Amino acid sequence: MSVPSLSQLQLSFSTVLTQSARLYCGQYIRTGGGATLAVIRRQVTDELNDVFVVQHEVVSKDPMEVSMSQSIRFLLRGVRGRHRQNFNWPGVIRSRQSVVHITAGEATLGSPSEVLGPNGSLIEQDWVYHLGDANVWVSNISPHDDAGGGGGVEFIVNVDFSAPLDVGVTITVEDRTPVEIQN
Repeated sequence: MSVPSLSQLQLSFSTVLTQSARLYCGQYIRTGGGATLAVIRRQVTDELNDVFVVQHEVVSKDPMEVSMSQSIRFLLRGVRGRHRQNFNWPGVIRSRQSVVHITAGEATLGSPSEVLGPNGSLIEQDWVYHLGDANVWVSNISPHDDAGGGGGVEFIVNVDFSAPLDVGVTITVEDRTPVEIQN
């Protein structure tokens, strides 16, 4: 059995919302206004779950539909000039063809701030990016296979400034390789 595409199902967020509104109103009218909102919500949720399950299966089986990424952020202290870095991330960076984005910027220590992480836990960061006078950039991004520490990425951090600076680095790895590679 082939899985229909989203265009074949003609599902969109607005379609699902419109259908939800119709189901809520229809249920309320059919009960003569006597059904509680909780009862209607449970019935509509049961009906809509089928739509969401189908949509999720279609999205997850079509490589063109959804691509997720994972990011990690860290601070490099006292950087000046050109510095070669290596970051191993086993299980995330899987090959030399992995799509890896790296950003860097001047950072200063600050009061801790928290964000909600992907698994629901709080992640604390005790530094902030700072737009200062230094030129800070990343070059020569080169993902690599397992080199004894799992897959990873080598890159150059450049800081063009008269004094050493703290540099915040964010590495983001796409879950999929490129759609096309031209040789």
